[in-house]
Amino acid sequence: MRWKTALLALLSFHIHLFEDVLGSRGPDGYQWPIPYLSPFSQSLQLSWRGEWGLNAWPNVAITVGLLCVTFWLAWRRGFSPLEMISAKADGAFVRALRRRFPRPLSQ
Repeated sequence: MRWKTALLALLSFHIHLFEDVLGSRGPDGYQWPIPYLSPFSQSLQLSWRGEWGLNAWPNVAITVGLLCVTFWLAWRRGFSPLEMISAKADGAFVRALRRRFPRPLSQ
């Protein structure tokens, strides 16, 4: 189980870096290079010439899509990421989702 957790953490870290390389150009056009080996070395800087702006439509679309998935999972499973902060807030959030979008009656 420890290896699985470590591999999932490593995977999520690299997915985050990949997303940063894809879409985190500053409003002034600066391409925020990712110092991959930091703080040990600045020798490997990741960047991409086609990097889109932080407020570009792909970032907005990805954010909206991931929020929809998160809300759907909370509605379906009965818990959300709010559970890490407050069980009471999580319960209120899930109840609000389920009141707004009731489960269909099975036939």
